[in-house]
Amino acid sequence: IAMRQPWNIYIITVDKIVTEVSRTYNVSVEDIYSKKKSSDIAFARQVAIYVVNNVLEMSSIEIGKNFNKDHTTILYTVNKIKDIIATDEIIVVNNQGTYSIKKWNYLDTY
Repeated sequence: IAMRQPWNIYIITVDKIVTEVSRTYNVSVEDIYSKKKSSDIAFARQVAIYVVNNVLEMSSIEIGKNFNKDHTTILYTVNKIKDIIATDEIIVVNNQGTYSIKKWNYLDTY
């Protein structure tokens, strides 16, 4: 008789999302939460806000409080990243941590 394994429960939080985005985009967690406006940090922050919006059931006001931003900034950011995704553009990050947005071509994957 097989023994039933207990469920592993993983609670997703804003901080966990920000930590993963910071690792992925090679910027510090502190920078994502900061008011710094350099393009690499701002973009990582926008991605983090987009993921938080899509994964956690939080209002734009609640998300704004976490990132020290106005709720209208949160709405603008979410729509900006949605537009990038909707136009089949991809985010390319080079080994220096800078990014560019280009049109996705399925031939690039083969």
